[in-house]
Amino acid sequence: MDADATLASAAEEMWARRCGSAVVLGPDGKPGIITERDLLHAMAEGSDPLATPVSSYMTTDAVAVNASWEVVDAARRMIQGGFRHLIVTDDRGGVTGIVSIRDMVAALVEERQRVLAG
Repeated sequence: MDADATLASAAEEMWARRCGSAVVLGPDGKPGIITERDLLHAMAEGSDPLATPVSSYMTTDAVAVNASWEVVDAARRMIQGGFRHLIVTDDRGGVTGIVSIRDMVAALVEERQRVLAG
C-alpha cells in the first residue's frame, strides 16, 4: 500500500485479509507499517478515515527481520520493542510479509510440541 492511501482503505484491506497490519511503502521506497493500533489512535483523535493518509499515523521506522531469523529471536525482538508486528524481508531487503505475535506464539507452540514429541 502507498503512504498516500487513506486510513479507510488501509482498514478495508486489513479487514479483507483478516490481519492487523499492512506494509506501507514510503516515497523513498522504504517499508513502513500501519497497524490496527494506529487506526484506533487515528479514530480516537477524530481523524477523517476517508481523507487522512496512512502516512499520518504509520510507523516509518518499522523494525524488520530477515526470513532466516529464528522464531525465538524474532519474538525476543518484539518483546524488547513492545510491538506486535514485524516486517519480514528477504536477503536483498525486499519485503516478503509481516509476522504477528499470534504467528510467533503458534510457531513457538509448534516447535515446543516437536521437542516434546522427539
